[in-house]
Amino acid sequence: MSRFYNFAFSLLLLCFFAYPVFAQQSENPEDETLKIPVTVQREVGLYKGINSLPESLRRSKVFARSLHELEHYAGFDGVYDRQARVDAFEQSKADLARGAWTSDKVSGSKFPVFADAWTNIGPANYGGMTKSLAFDPTNNNVIYAGAVAGGVWKTQNAGASWTPLTDLVIPDLSVGSIAVDPSSPNNIYVGSGDPSEASDALAGTGLYKSADGGLTWKKIGATKLTGTISKVLVHPGNSNIVLASSYADGINNSNNAVFRSTDGGTTFTKVFPANATTYANGVIWDIAAGDVVSGSQTFYFVEGNNVSGNQAECGIYKSLDDGATWVKIANGGLPSGSTIGKAALAIPQNEKTKIYCLMADPSGDINGNSNLPGLWKSTDAGFSFTQVKTVPSSLFNATSGPQGWYDLYLGITPSTTTNDTLYIGGIEAYYSYNSGASWTAYSSYQLNNGPHVDNQSIAVDPINSRNVFIGTDGGVYRSTNAGIDWSYRSTGMETMRFYHIGLDAKDHLKTYGGAQDQGIWKLVSGQASSFIFGGDGFQPIVDPTNSNTLYVEGPFGDVYKSVDGGYNYNSIDAPAFTQGNVLFEPSDWETPFTMSPTNHLALFCGRQRVWRTLDGGSNWAAVSPFFTYTYHGNTLDFFVEAIGLSPANSSYWWAGLNGGNIKLTVNSGNTWNDKSTGLPGSEVRSIVCSPTDQNWALASFASWGTGPARVMLTTNAGSSWKNVSGAAGSNLPGVPVNCVALDSISPTTTWYAATDNGIYYTRDAGATWSIAGSGLGLAPCVDVQVHANKTTIRVGTHGRSIWEGNVNVLPVELTGLTASKTTTGTNLLWKTESEHDDSGFWVERSYNYQPFEDISFITGAGNSNSERSYSYLDPKHDDGYYIYRLNQIDLDGSSHLSNIVEVSYGATASSLQLGQNFPNPYLAGYSQQGSTRIQYQVPNPDVVTLTIYSIAGTSVRTLIDHVQTSTGEQDAFWDGTDNNGKPVASGVYYYKLETAASGSMIKKMVVVSK
Repeated sequence: MSRFYNFAFSLLLLCFFAYPVFAQQSENPEDETLKIPVTVQREVGLYKGINSLPESLRRSKVFARSLHELEHYAGFDGVYDRQARVDAFEQSKADLARGAWTSDKVSGSKFPVFADAWTNIGPANYGGMTKSLAFDPTNNNVIYAGAVAGGVWKTQNAGASWTPLTDLVIPDLSVGSIAVDPSSPNNIYVGSGDPSEASDALAGTGLYKSADGGLTWKKIGATKLTGTISKVLVHPGNSNIVLASSYADGINNSNNAVFRSTDGGTTFTKVFPANATTYANGVIWDIAAGDVVSGSQTFYFVEGNNVSGNQAECGIYKSLDDGATWVKIANGGLPSGSTIGKAALAIPQNEKTKIYCLMADPSGDINGNSNLPGLWKSTDAGFSFTQVKTVPSSLFNATSGPQGWYDLYLGITPSTTTNDTLYIGGIEAYYSYNSGASWTAYSSYQLNNGPHVDNQSIAVDPINSRNVFIGTDGGVYRSTNAGIDWSYRSTGMETMRFYHIGLDAKDHLKTYGGAQDQGIWKLVSGQASSFIFGGDGFQPIVDPTNSNTLYVEGPFGDVYKSVDGGYNYNSIDAPAFTQGNVLFEPSDWETPFTMSPTNHLALFCGRQRVWRTLDGGSNWAAVSPFFTYTYHGNTLDFFVEAIGLSPANSSYWWAGLNGGNIKLTVNSGNTWNDKSTGLPGSEVRSIVCSPTDQNWALASFASWGTGPARVMLTTNAGSSWKNVSGAAGSNLPGVPVNCVALDSISPTTTWYAATDNGIYYTRDAGATWSIAGSGLGLAPCVDVQVHANKTTIRVGTHGRSIWEGNVNVLPVELTGLTASKTTTGTNLLWKTESEHDDSGFWVERSYNYQPFEDISFITGAGNSNSERSYSYLDPKHDDGYYIYRLNQIDLDGSSHLSNIVEVSYGATASSLQLGQNFPNPYLAGYSQQGSTRIQYQVPNPDVVTLTIYSIAGTSVRTLIDHVQTSTGEQDAFWDGTDNNGKPVASGVYYYKLETAASGSMIKKMVVVSK
């Protein structure tokens, strides 16, 4: 990105707002005196559309974010390789399937590092950017939501809780459009990607369909719909006809078109433009269904320019033959096509000759002047349009620059009268009960308790028109009184897009995270998450000597400090790079910010140079030169993207650049040397250093496309580098490795890699890599950190919030703990494949759900490379419920928890019980795993039924059907097939135990199908 920013930013104000309003901001105009030459602006870059923008737009925060994100995948001159991204996703799915079966404790195989260990720790009370919403037309409690980087979610209780549906389906979890088939609501279509060039969602990978309400998915239209899908719509009366508009993601216009299927999505044909060899010059933003004429369905679409485009062909188009052919509405009084930007359509269900269209202009603004974009209305099926001139100018302008290319929606009540109820959304949002004659704000900077600003999507209930859902940068909200009052409805929808996390060394329960458009969050295990700093949030740092001293970072390296635990903040920017100073030093959107491992008062940040403070932020000084490169005869400055500081020698500092170079100083910045020979040449994402060896460093890279080198190791201070990305069959996937972390016990051999396809780990210094358990799945991971307690590992994702795991068996290869009841107590058994510095095992017991207590210490072998067996008999067998686990202790005092086992005695043992299936997640169809086991117990002889259900409540497989069963523990097994013997698809399932006399119980399982 630095090729766009070798000029002085000015007046880039970071506006931070009080909770709950912490919105994505645009910038005011900047100084125009220092510019990159036009030839460089146009010739260098990722996406043709973005590179052609006016300089003031490219330097706005939204586009800076987008360019920064896309640079990871294509470099300065490349093009995003969509197929390579899909191939990498498929590799990771195979890695997940291959690795998960080893957690099968039933078969006695080795218990892996992360098996079943991941937990999403939230924030559970807030969601992220929600780009699409769709109601089930027959059940208004069922709603589907699409998150820009969080996938598709489903609620069956009007938003009280949500379930993810596509974690292992869509690469990058990027979703921009959802359509529910009106004739068959179990048919769900999902368009991937986001056509807004200002979004940091990656280019889409086509269209996906579920025929069972989201339980299973398949990719459709593969030969036609290969990129971002800006809109998908199903014919209101014919499930076979599906329309989808495709967008070329700004690379060129060769994929911009409307495609039509007449066989339910099996095949698609391009229907606009009509010429087989031409494609649309703009973006088909929206498609809507109108009335039925002579037995044929009328459709409309609106084509607009993307940012700063000027294509005259843009406008509203109409089809009178079920979408087969299209004609532009040329004489309807609409604005000139070259003035139309992003746009949306709305047509009431009971008066389908009435059409509204909300338009921004190509700069993202809205204007009430005649024949310029704004809100337009037709009452005669599009033959003529009139302009509604009262649209609030603050819809996109608010306190920022125009932003209509980023967030825009239009909604209308299904039932219409003379006075229509309309909803419009941009930065702010408004409703009108009189067809747009007047407007009332329901999301704005002035409303302290309104929905989050930056409005992305809307769905009006087709059954009860007063019931409205909106999607914002801060999740989903609902109104039950037509927009007057709103309540938050994203609880459990973990879709926040974090950039970085920070851990409190003194308290392993605390995590801090910086999120896109949602500031800095504080998460404490067992407590509700809290928002503590506004705007876009990046790197939080907790002083390891005083947890009340907290540093936080905003966009472009703007840094603040709190000394009271995050209640109050002061800016600690240096005068040389403070926002608002005309001569300040530019930085990238996401700027490295870190604390010295040897001095808690020394902090470093990276701009076009490396900067350091030695007094906690009071004074800063540049400690490196400008790092430059030459392009087309122009000398340009790199941005510093990663900083690595050696704990072994406080004079050794590393700087990783966006051009792929790495610089090293061994004398505290007096001289810097290039250490780039042998590196892959892609953006450096992270650098970590050995705690004991000043010459040892590990670097991770974006490595776009099919480049094999994603993690590189030096043991000689950068004189040479070794590719440690793994060999074929056990290598890292072909996606950026955003961060690497070293294990506390074995830092030179055991590492963790945060990739765009989940967390990978190696235990043999990069010779082989494995995916770290199925709970986290393939979420885009941007940060991974191991806590000072050497046990807790936390991961920040860009779209699936923050996760926690336990690296609980790294020094000891422990075969899972088992428990069996005897007449004299509970017999616990476990084995170790090997041991490293093993002091022993505390046996811990929880009785009747009380806190765990240590009941015995079993001495370990210290070091061993052979299998060893251990046992302990707990004599306590009073009536009640018992949970056991092992706390393995290393010789240095660090600890690691095992899996848990459960037994019960007496009256408790005689109650109805249903155990968690094992293994869970269950990999159906993989020979290594076989079936999943379900244990249950009835208090008395009884008639038992055990059934597997889909997440939609459909019976999938009956395992036990009204069978007389005796008391005591019983087993049932499921092979992952339905009642017809066909394998089920990946997803969430429920299993229900029903008895004639003792009631019923339900539990959940996760299935990953081959």
